Amino acid sequence: MASKSAKMGVLVLALILAGGIAYFVYSNSSTGSTEVQITLGAGSVYFMPTAATVTLGQTVTFVVFNTDNNPHAFAIKAFSASTGDIQPGKTGRVTFVANQVGSFPFYSPLSADDAKGMTDLNGTLTVRA
Repeated sequence: MASKSAKMGVLVLALILAGGIAYFVYSNSSTGSTEVQITLGAGSVYFMPTAATVTLGQTVTFVVFNTDNNPHAFAIKAFSASTGDIQPGKTGRVTFVANQVGSFPFYSPLSADDAKGMTDLNGTLTVRA
């Protein structure tokens, strides 16, 4: 009887493993989702990396780490996506569906006065078909 239980346990384990592999493969496919990590550099005013590429239809999550000493935000106007204010040392997230093809700027939406001389507070999201 023990060998029947062992066989059943192996079968259940194999099914769980197969399901996990299938989930990983399909959740990371071109129509799945992707996460882009952006860091706002400490003591400087720039995003790293300054470019990201995703596929049309993907659910995209930008994770923005603010390591600067000032609050910032992250936005992509074309997708009406914004983290809102991200305080120093904190992380902001924004998720949206990349539903249009093209190149779209992302930026820190500061007032014009606050942004004077800060030309590196931007980057580009490219969405490919």
